[in-house]
Amino acid sequence: MLQEAIPQEQIQALRSVDKSVHPNSVPLATPDEIYHVETQVDPDTQKDIVLWDDILQAFKDAVQVRHKTKVVPFLKGKDFRINRISGNSPKDRNSSNPTARSATTATTNL
Repeated sequence: MLQEAIPQEQIQALRSVDKSVHPNSVPLATPDEIYHVETQVDPDTQKDIVLWDDILQAFKDAVQVRHKTKVVPFLKGKDFRINRISGNSPKDRNSSNPTARSATTATTNL
């Protein structure tokens, strides 16, 4: 009898880093700083994505996601507009948030 493969939960490890910290100066993460966010499969690209609302649930003041020195872009459609899969519209909070300079960045470079 063959056992069917059980789908594995796909997750992305993230942690909060102050936006003002240069990517090359970010210290290694401790286990207590790391949050795991479930990924979803984008129906159009079939790629794993993390929903912005899920990031905000873990990091309410997040303004961007970085991987080392790269800012991870929002998912965009064929028209290059940001796809709004979830209810919370992603936006640049620097214009409306006076404390954006001290806002957190969710980062994947653990």
